[in-house]
Amino acid sequence: MKRLLVIIFLGVFILTGCNKENIKSNTNTTKDEITINKIDSLSRSKIMANTTVIDENGLPDELKYLTSVTDLKVDMINEVYTKSDINSEIYDILHDFSFLYSKDNKSIKINLSRIEKPLRDTFYQSENIVSKVSGIDVIINSYDKEYLANFTTNNINFNIETKELSQNELLSLIKNIIKNK
Repeated sequence: MKRLLVIIFLGVFILTGCNKENIKSNTNTTKDEITINKIDSLSRSKIMANTTVIDENGLPDELKYLTSVTDLKVDMINEVYTKSDINSEIYDILHDFSFLYSKDNKSIKINLSRIEKPLRDTFYQSENIVSKVSGIDVIINSYDKEYLANFTTNNINFNIETKELSQNELLSLIKNIIKNK
């Protein structure tokens, strides 16, 4: 009988311990897993698009938070238009919004699109190993003193290009975008 009580007691102890462990793991915040993919070379080219400079008042309300996701100054906000028909001369589809920020020698360019991946003028190849930032899949690449990041959150595709930012500043920027969305 004593042996049966000890076995029952151990079983209850083990089960109680497992339940606490599960509860504890469910309350942990998501840990970031960062992999920086190295790029050997970049190429830049002109894209077939037309840009229109707008101010913050011209932004949809749900994008206005992007004017304050960094301590760098917003230099310019653009709407980027593409052609609905390759043979047309009219740029009639609002494809992207583009935000340009700078301060001292640092700069950030954030392109975003609801349609598909944002247009970009920088091309490169990398391993594209996926990082996790605040639970979101992000591909982060680096070249010289530049970082390039791509991710999707709330059905908006983001492409970020930075110059002279640290890795921590880039991650802070990405987290600010994700948490505000």
